[in-house]
Amino acid sequence: MEESKAYDAEVAVRKAQQDSLPNNTYALVYVKNGEAVLEDVIINEISIKDYVKKKIENTYFKMSL
Repeated sequence: MEESKAYDAEVAVRKAQQDSLPNNTYALVYVKNGEAVLEDVIINEISIKDYVKKKIENTYFKMSL
């Protein structure tokens, strides 16, 4: 993930964990030769990549109005 989007992703995960509603948050990790690579984080069946992209688009749209 691009560094510019990392903060929004971190906030999304934190909010999902603090929310009193039940949620399903997990990481998609690949391991090869003892090395782990974080591919994605999924919050309630939504990729963190898609969540951040949508949030950025919504913020840009609001600023354009």
